[in-house]
Amino acid sequence: MAHSHHGPTPELLDTQLGLRVIKVTFFALLATSVVEAVIAFLSHSAGLLADTVHSLSNTFTTLPLWIAFALSRRRATQQYPYGFYRAEDLAGMLILMFIAASAVLVGYQSIDKLLSDDEPRFLALAMAAGAVGFLVNEAVAQYRIKVGKRIESAAIVADGQHARVDGLGSLAVVIGLAVVALGYPKADPIAGLVITVLILYLLVREAAPGILSRVLDRIDPHILNQIREVAQGVPRVERVSDVRARWMGHSLLAELSVGVEAGLSVAEGHAVAEEVEHQLLHHISKLQRCQVHVEPSEDGSRAPHDLTGHHFGNEPDTEGEDRPH
Repeated sequence: MAHSHHGPTPELLDTQLGLRVIKVTFFALLATSVVEAVIAFLSHSAGLLADTVHSLSNTFTTLPLWIAFALSRRRATQQYPYGFYRAEDLAGMLILMFIAASAVLVGYQSIDKLLSDDEPRFLALAMAAGAVGFLVNEAVAQYRIKVGKRIESAAIVADGQHARVDGLGSLAVVIGLAVVALGYPKADPIAGLVITVLILYLLVREAAPGILSRVLDRIDPHILNQIREVAQGVPRVERVSDVRARWMGHSLLAELSVGVEAGLSVAEGHAVAEEVEHQLLHHISKLQRCQVHVEPSEDGSRAPHDLTGHHFGNEPDTEGEDRPH
């Protein structure tokens, strides 16, 4: 090509940005959780204890992400020829399990406090801790979600949603303790139950769909259409078919077939494939690697996949048609 691509790749820059947000938010949440834990112990507040447990789980879900992003910087090996990008998706699954476990623990603690006669103390201090927890978690949530969407990391977005619900839980603690101060001591464990419901809502409606769709290789059809349009714009490409793409962590992999004039030489066909990949790398955001299969355009005598088509059964291609038989 007439130009070079020296310097850090976009994928590496995204990984570095992801690591930065992970490190910053981990230490911010850890400091907040430690303060909340001390005050929860002193105040005997079920709501604050529940919020502290959830906050700690939110903090430590960041560790698998940290490890996953560090692994994604390693080069591919013979045993792992696609690299270690899938570690990020695995971390996302661990985040879902952490969220579910924190819901069970918070719910249990809240019911136990609801059935006991233990009343919270140091209400003003506990309310202040809850308010700080809300502000810190909301700031962390906004930071994580913004960066996660920017680099297309479903795991970081899910962790940001986890922080947002944790912040709402802290706000529920403040409201519950305020009601306790008005003479209704059971409002505190009820606030803990509200937090449990919020955690479950996060799990079912927000975090799980994004993570599971990545694990199952769901792809936005708009991305496939964009790949097809870019490939069709390359000179000497007569048709585009079998367009596929999948996410591996925050990196996108794609494959497609392009039809060219049957009389082209191998070198000419290879040059067309190279130009297709080159244009896709420039125009498709987060695309890290693309496999381009070159085949002759049909001349009416034989379809390109007559020999192998029967191996694919009724598997449809991305244009909604069966592969040639």
